[in-house]
Amino acid sequence: MAIIPVENPVINLSSFEPQNRLDGISGVMLIHNEAEFLSQVIETWIDAVDELAIAFNNCTDNSPQIIEEYERNYYPKIRAFHYLHEVYSPNTQEQLESDESDIRSFCHYANFTISQTRYKTCVLINGDHVGIPERLKSIYQFLQKNPLQNTALFFSGVNLWRQPNDLRYYINVNDVEIGNGDLAYWTVSPQHIFVKHPKAPVLNIINYQGLSCYYIGFIFWHTCFLKKDRGLGNYGTYEDRLTNFLETRIKEANLVLLSPELKQENKDFEKMSVQHFSLYFDFGSLPDVAEVDRIGELLQQAVDCQQANRLNQAEQAYLQVLEMQPDRLEALYGLGIVAKQIGNPQMTQKCWSKALQIKPDSIKIWFNLGNLYQAQGQLKEAEEAYQRSLALAPDAAPIYNNLGYTLQQQQRWDEAIASYQKALELQPNCIEAEANLGNALHAQGKLSQEQLAHYAALNNQLGNSRKTAGDLQTAAIYYRQATAMQPDLWDTHYNLGVVLQERGELEDAIASYQTALKLDPNHWETYTRLGKIYQAQKNLKEAVAIYRQGLSQINPHYAQAVAAYQRAGIVEEVPVTPPIPQGEVTVGAYQFPAIPPVAEPQNPRPFWTVVMPVYNRTDYLLKALASLLAQWSGEEEMEILVMDNGSTPPLFDLVNGIGGGVVRYYRHPQNLGVLPNHNAGIALSRGQWIHILHDDDCVLPGFYSQLQQSLEGCPDAIGAAFTGFEYFNEKGVVFKKGDVASWFGEQSGIPQNFLRRIGVTCPLEVPAVVIRRATYERLGGYHPKLDCAPEWELYKRIAVFYDWWYEAGTLARYRVHSQRMTANDLLSGTLAASIRQGIEISESYLPADQRSEITAQARSYNFNYCLEQAAIPLKAGNLAGVLYAIKEALKIDRSTQAVANLFAWLNQDEAAPLRDEIASQLVSMSWNDL
Repeated sequence: MAIIPVENPVINLSSFEPQNRLDGISGVMLIHNEAEFLSQVIETWIDAVDELAIAFNNCTDNSPQIIEEYERNYYPKIRAFHYLHEVYSPNTQEQLESDESDIRSFCHYANFTISQTRYKTCVLINGDHVGIPERLKSIYQFLQKNPLQNTALFFSGVNLWRQPNDLRYYINVNDVEIGNGDLAYWTVSPQHIFVKHPKAPVLNIINYQGLSCYYIGFIFWHTCFLKKDRGLGNYGTYEDRLTNFLETRIKEANLVLLSPELKQENKDFEKMSVQHFSLYFDFGSLPDVAEVDRIGELLQQAVDCQQANRLNQAEQAYLQVLEMQPDRLEALYGLGIVAKQIGNPQMTQKCWSKALQIKPDSIKIWFNLGNLYQAQGQLKEAEEAYQRSLALAPDAAPIYNNLGYTLQQQQRWDEAIASYQKALELQPNCIEAEANLGNALHAQGKLSQEQLAHYAALNNQLGNSRKTAGDLQTAAIYYRQATAMQPDLWDTHYNLGVVLQERGELEDAIASYQTALKLDPNHWETYTRLGKIYQAQKNLKEAVAIYRQGLSQINPHYAQAVAAYQRAGIVEEVPVTPPIPQGEVTVGAYQFPAIPPVAEPQNPRPFWTVVMPVYNRTDYLLKALASLLAQWSGEEEMEILVMDNGSTPPLFDLVNGIGGGVVRYYRHPQNLGVLPNHNAGIALSRGQWIHILHDDDCVLPGFYSQLQQSLEGCPDAIGAAFTGFEYFNEKGVVFKKGDVASWFGEQSGIPQNFLRRIGVTCPLEVPAVVIRRATYERLGGYHPKLDCAPEWELYKRIAVFYDWWYEAGTLARYRVHSQRMTANDLLSGTLAASIRQGIEISESYLPADQRSEITAQARSYNFNYCLEQAAIPLKAGNLAGVLYAIKEALKIDRSTQAVANLFAWLNQDEAAPLRDEIASQLVSMSWNDL
C-alpha cells in the first residue's frame, strides 16, 4: 500500500464520536524530520497499539522513506499520510495567528490524522519517544482487558543525553523527565482533540478537560537531546521566552551518568507537578537503556534486513553483535536462521549448538535443530533433538509430528504411526499429523479409495500452505504425495509445477505442467508458465508453440484467425513502415507532432488499436503479446500494431509466429528514436481508442472488455481513461500496487480536480492508460525531445482540454527491471532533466487561473523527488549522474527552501563518500549555469 497524499484534509467530526470507534488503541505520529530515531520509535511501539497512523509534512530528511518501508512491512496496521499543505511550526507568528480550522495549523493537521484512526483510545507518539517495550506491553495488555472510558492515562519519558566522544547515556538532574500533563492515552471524542494552548497559543495541546486523569509512570526514553540539533529544529523563534527556555535548558544541563547506582539513589524520588495528579519518579525500577544502545540497533537492523531478504547484511549485523557480546542468544539464533536461508547448514548447527550451551532448556532451538538435521538426512541426530524437545515440552503436538516423520523416513512405521497418533491426541485438528498418518498408512497399502481422496486433499492443502510460506521443498513433498494418492488432481500437478519452477527444477516442472494440461486444457496460466520456462531455456520455438496452443484453446477468435492464416499459406517479407504524413500541432508555446486523421474514415473502424513499440529486446515480448492476444475479440473490435524500431535482426518471425493472422507488424529501416516510434504507431492506427502496451508490460484479463463497456457511448468530453495497476519484477512477481486506488478510490467515474493532481506528479503508468484517437488528432502525439517520462507531459496536456475516466480495479501490470530505460535515466540523472522540461512545457498551456499554483507545487514536489532519486547514482558512485541530477533539480526549484533541502541532503550519511566533491562542484558552478 502506498503512502496516501492528503491534498484536501477534510475532518469528519463524527469520526471522533466514541460510538463510531472500536475498542482498542490507535497510535498517532506527526512527523517532521525525525529520521534519526524514527525506526527505533516505530519498532518499540508497533506491538503496543492496534494501529499506527503516521502523518508527515515538509520533511527534508529521509523520514518519508523510513515511513514507506514500515508501512510496506506492516500494512494495514501502519497507514501513512503525506500532508501536502505547509504546517506552521510551534512558536511561530503563523501558528499564533492561525485558526484551529486552518488546514495549515498544527491543530488541523493533528486532528485530521486522529480522524483517520479507528479506535476509541489514542496515544500521541513523537518521533523521538523510544518506547520501553516491557512497560508498553503491560499497558497494552491492561487496556485490552480494561478499555478506557472518558479517561486519560498520563505518562512520562526520561530525557537521555550524551557527552562528546562518549557512547554512555546521561540524565540532566535539572530536567529529568518530559511529560507533565501533556502526554497520555486518552479517550477520543469531539471535545477531546487538539486545541490551541489557552495560555500559550503559540503551542498546541490535547484538551483533556472532563476526563478522569491518572498517572502510570515512565514508559519511554526521550532521545530529543541526542539529536544533532538537540530538537530545536522543530520550533520557531516567535516567543523569546520559549526560545530562551529551550536554549537555556541545553546550556545549563547538569549531566550525571545513567547508572544502576543513580537509579538506586533516586528510587524514592517524588515530585508534584500538576495539581490533579502526582508524578512518582519511579526511577529505580527503570530497565537499562536497551532499545537505544548500539546492540539494540544492530539486532533490529539484522531483523529488518532478514525480513527484507537482505541476508548478507543481516549476517554482518548479527556478527557485529557477537563481536561485542559473544553469548548474545538472539544473535546466535538469528545468525543460525540466516545461515540456513543462505544454504550454510554447518554454520546454523554451530550457532544453535552454542546457543544451547547458553540456554539448554530452549525448546525452540532444540526443535529447529531437529528440523535442520532432518532436512540434512541426519535422522538419528534429528530424532535425538526431537526427544530433547519433548523432554522439555511433553505436550507439544508439532514435535511428535516431526518425530514421526523422522521415524517414517527410517522405515520404522509402527513407531511413526504411534507418534502421529500422539500428536493428534494432543491436538486433534493438527492437519500435518493427520496427513502424515495417512501417508504412512498409504505406504503400507492400508487406505480405501475414500480415504485416499481425503488424504490427497489434506496433502494438497498443506502443499499450498507451505508454498505460501516459501517452504518450497516441503511443499513439493506434499504435492507429490497428493498426486501419488489421486493422480487426477490437475491443480495439484499445476502447483507442483509452480514450486519446481521456482526451485529451478525446470524439466520436472515441464512434466507437471504437461500433466496438468492433459487434465485441464483450458487453464491459461499453465500455458504462460510453460512459455516462460521455454524462454528461460532459449527455446523460443517451443515457447511460441505453447502460447499458440493455449491461445487457440481459450480464445476462439484467435484460433479462427490463425487457422485461416495458416491455410492461406502466405509467405510474407518483413513489412516496412509505410510513409506517414508529417506536421505539427501548437499547444501553448510548444509544437507537437501532428497525428493525421484516419485514412478512409468511411470504412469500419475497430474500437481498439493496441500499439506495441519494440526494439531488439525479446525477454518479455511473447508474454506481453500473449496477454494481449488472449483478449483479442476479432478484427472488428481490435487491431494490434507491433512497431519495430529497426531491430537487428528483425523481430518479425517471433511476432508472426505467435500473432500471424492477427498482428500487423511494421519495421522501420532505421531507428527513429523511442517517441517517434510511438507516434508512428499512433499515426497508423484506425481504432477509436489507442492503448500503448510496451513489450515488457502486460494486461490482466478484462482490461479491454471492462474499459470498453465504460467508454462506449461516453461523451466526447472524455479524452482519455486509466485503470488501476500493479508493479511486478523480472521474475513476474507482483511486489506493489500503484497509487491509483489510494488516490481515486474504488469507484469508477470522472475524477474531480484531476488536472491539479496530474499537474504536480504522475501516479499513472503507460499500460494502465488508453487515449481517444481524436484526442491525439487535436493535441498531437508525444513530444520527441522528452527522453524519459514523456507520458506525464502528454497526460497534463490532455487534462487541460479533456476529462479523464477512471476505471476502478487492477487491470494492468508495469514491469520494473534493470533493462528498463527508466533505470538508466535514474543513474544518469536524465530523468530530472525531462521532469524539468515537462514542467516548463506545461506551464505554457495550463489555464491562467491555475497555472501559478500548479507549477509552483510541481516545482517544489519534483525538486524533492529528484533529490531523492539522486541517491541512485550516488550509491552507484556515479558522480556525473549525481551532479547532473542536482543541477537539473535546481533548475526546477531555486527557492531558499529548496537550497536548504539540498544541503540537508548533502549532510546525510549516504552522501558522505562524495559530499566534498559534490559540494565543491556546486560551489564552482555559476548560478547562471543552472
